Parts: sequence; C-alpha cells; structure tokens
Amino acid sequence: MSQATPANSEEQPLSTPLAQFGGTGSLQIQIKFRHYLATLLGGLLLCIFGLACAVNWLGESIGATTSLINLANAQARDRNAIVLPFDLRYWADLKLPRIATEKPDVIFISSSRGGEMRSQMLEPYKFYNLSFTAWTLDQVIEIFDRATRDFVPKVAIVSLDYFMFTDRWPKANAKNAMRFDDPLYKFRSGLDMMQTAARRAAFLQDCIITIFQAGHGCRAAEGRFLGTAAIINQEGFRDDGSYRYGPGRLQDSEKNITADFLVNAMPGAPSIDRDQMLVLERLAALARTRGVTLVGIQLPFAKAGVDYLDNNESYHHYSGVWREFQGSAVRDKFRQLGITFFDLSRAPLNQDSNNFIDAYHPSEIGMLRSLRSLLLIPRFRELFPAIDPQRIFEKINEAELNKKRFSVYED
Repeated sequence: MSQATPANSEEQPLSTPLAQFGGTGSLQIQIKFRHYLATLLGGLLLCIFGLACAVNWLGESIGATTSLINLANAQARDRNAIVLPFDLRYWADLKLPRIATEKPDVIFISSSRGGEMRSQMLEPYKFYNLSFTAWTLDQVIEIFDRATRDFVPKVAIVSLDYFMFTDRWPKANAKNAMRFDDPLYKFRSGLDMMQTAARRAAFLQDCIITIFQAGHGCRAAEGRFLGTAAIINQEGFRDDGSYRYGPGRLQDSEKNITADFLVNAMPGAPSIDRDQMLVLERLAALARTRGVTLVGIQLPFAKAGVDYLDNNESYHHYSGVWREFQGSAVRDKFRQLGITFFDLSRAPLNQDSNNFIDAYHPSEIGMLRSLRSLLLIPRFRELFPAIDPQRIFEKINEAELNKKRFSVYED
C-alpha cells in the first residue's frame, strides 16, 4: 500500500534560495564592500608610494638616498665633497668605483688604521686610499680582487698587523664584511635617514623641515657633506679615500692613547694562527697573478701599548703572537711570498701622542711622520723613488710650526 503524500507538500529544492539570505541585496553589499576594500588598498598604496617618493626626494637632496655609484660620481666632480654611506658595510661600494675613475698607481687596503694616508703624501704618484674596507685577511683578498680586476695599480700597500694573525680577529670582524650591489641600499639608507630625524631634533629641524628653504644648509648641491652620517658627524671620506674625522671624535682623543685602549680592542693569542698564514699565501699568489707589487706595513701603535705588549707579565701568554710576528721566521716568510714588509710599531714617533687619534689610529701628522720614517729605509725609497723626502720634511716642519695635528693638508 502506497504512503499518502500531504496535499500542501512540495518537492524540496537541492539548494537554499538566495533570497533566504538577503538575495541580490546581499550580493550588492558584498560587491560594494569589495570595491571599498580595493579603494582603501589603492589609496593606502598610493600614500605609501607618495611617502616613498617624498623620502627619496628628501634623501636625494642631502645624499642619503643617492645610489653609491652616483655618490662616487658626485665626489669625482666635486673634490671637496665629504661622503659617508650610512653603514660601513657599503663603504667599499663607494670606493671601488673611484678606483676605476682615478686609476691610481698605488692603493692602500686597510682597516680604519690607515685612514689618514693622504694622496698628497705620495705625490707624484697617483694614490687612492681603500681603508675602512678590510679588517681581516680574507676581506683584504676580497677588496684586492675587486680593485684589480679591471685596472691594475703598480703597488698595493696592505695593513699587516700582529692581531690580524690571531684566530679570534676574523671571527670578531666577520660582521664588517662588505656588501656589494645591494638593490635595497637606497631603501635602507632612506630608512636610516628617517630614523635619525626621529631621534635627532637638530637634524629634523635643520635638514628635513627646512628642505624648501633656499638657504637649506644640508642640501647636497650646496654642502660639502653627503649622507646622513656625514652631516650628523661632520666627517667622512675625502676624494682620495682618506678619512676626515669630525670634531666629536677628536675632542677626547687624548684619553684613548693608553695601553688598555689597545689591548681591549685587539685580541692577543699565544701564537700566530696558521690558517691566517695560509690566507696570506693566497693574497700573495693573487698579487703575483695580477702583476701587482705587494707591500705590507704595520703602522705605529702608541708607546704605552707597545710597552704593555713587551713587558706586562699578566699579558705575557696573549702577547705571544706579538713576539712571534716580529720574529725572523715570519719576516723570512713574507720575503718568500714576495711581500716587502715594513714594521713601524717601534718607530720613535710612537712616543708623541700628537701622532695618534687613539692608541692604534695614527693622526694625519702621525701618518706623515710615518712616511718620513719609511723614506729613511732604502728599500722603501727603491719602491717609490719619485717621492721627494725634502718635501715631506718641509711639510712636517710647517705642520709643527702651525700646531696642526689632524689636518696637515687643508680640506
């Protein structure tokens, strides 16, 4: 017997009618909401784009968002410009293009220790200072390789310091490895500029708020300092790659010419790390392949630091690398590798505090006196026969007469 179907029953649909949930009205709301979101997102992106353009324009006006190659070109045009990218890891990418432009006879690859060697000191040779780009021997190889790929200088001077041959030094300075061809440089530098403006009211007032004023003091086209850090600290790289220290870094320099300042900054070790000698062998081989004469120099240390390394009994274990580095075996190894090495660590000039910015950074007069000491060595004279020692002596006398310590050559 079949089951009766209720008279008012209808066949149930497979899906719920749209009208049950609002129908076309709900769909229109969804469409309007999506349109609103798209408009909001578009507006937000437009604001971000506008803000990015404004930051870029502001940064270009003071050299903060100028590309590194354009900064290098700007310095080639304006020899008085003092340039400083915001992060030391980008400093090689400023300097290497200058090598391609200047084509120097002599380059100097160094950490910050060699920053005060000026082009005038080595005249008539053309010179460019690549200091502040290589702290470890591996980093020296990187910079040497890149600097000599397309143009080969006659001589490459390299800082070779006892502490570079410890196993701790490369680990501690791995963070200083240079960055090359970073597509985000302008963004990072612009962000640094805005963060600096947020932290420093004077920078915000003088360099950002007054950007539209005709007498804007930070504008790159009107000022000598290019880049946020250069403007803030009044320091940076000169056109020859040497470093112009700002007054803030120099005013208290005397208190840092101590043994503690040296040994706390530079690691000691019982002996030379053999892995570092292998790295040096690779550097020497690359120099031979490129046809570049390799000259190593250990620049002076303040006498208080040298005395500590020589005589402090509590540090005797850690000064083993210092003693071994000065030994005949290491000097013979340098000669075998074709490295002409000069050690100024014990030069008499280390007794005068005027020759130093701190215990291990020679001042400009200290660097000039270092050159005078080198010119008294026949082998150095053979390498640079065109340098007139009398000219160097006269410049030192002039600086002493005028009591110039940090700026022997006018900036």
